[in-house]
Amino acid sequence: MNAGGRRAEEVPLTGLDLGRSVVLAQRTRLLEELRALSPEQWLVPTECPLWRVRDMVCHVVAAMDEHRHPQLFVYHAAVGLIRHRGRGLLDAMNEAQIDDRRWAPVDSVLADAERLAPTAFFPKGLHRVLVNDGSLPPGSDIYYLQYVIEPRDVWMHRQDIARATGGVVTPDHSDTEIVAQVVRDLARRWAGPAVQLELVGSGGDTFLLGGGGPVPVVVLDVVAFLRHLSGREAGSGWLDTVPPPLARALGDARVTF
Repeated sequence: MNAGGRRAEEVPLTGLDLGRSVVLAQRTRLLEELRALSPEQWLVPTECPLWRVRDMVCHVVAAMDEHRHPQLFVYHAAVGLIRHRGRGLLDAMNEAQIDDRRWAPVDSVLADAERLAPTAFFPKGLHRVLVNDGSLPPGSDIYYLQYVIEPRDVWMHRQDIARATGGVVTPDHSDTEIVAQVVRDLARRWAGPAVQLELVGSGGDTFLLGGGGPVPVVVLDVVAFLRHLSGREAGSGWLDTVPPPLARALGDARVTF
């Protein structure tokens, strides 16, 4: 079949105004979904090892706190490596973020989320400061962390919380930009065969990975595919109808969340 859809490597990096609107939209949806949880649901285990829903929210809130107070970003990285020896930088930093509110009442955690969500952004003067723990694409900076990684992280944790609690993730117009940036990052590392990806669901679109010309078309659920790219379980049989070389490349693909 002739190739169609957006060329994934040509998707532009999220612009500042759009980035702020995407961040705010995802934070708003998260708050709506958290307010609907019962006290018991905050204590339900998630698929992320050792994290309950409450821990996951503490991580998200602490990340927002870092954006408003950048010194916390450095503090969590340094303290995390000391307190949580043996873990990689990102995992250790995440645990240090949770430590800040590990014993705080749920009402206090939610109040902090509501207070920080509208205004927690890194100062523009820090946007071009490089930041990379080895998992991010080369040249990643604070701008990329704020406007690309943060909204996809919140989006994914909304999926995690809904799966843990039996809740529903509300579709949002900002999902489109999040999905496009994930596929853009995938394209920057893609070494597999050319493929036309048709991603179905909120934020889904058609993308061309690899060279042009006749390419196979693969239709995937957008949530399942992004879950797989993040290292989560996508479900059994999701690659059963995909040609073997392409199935191997998609099965090995990962993107930082």
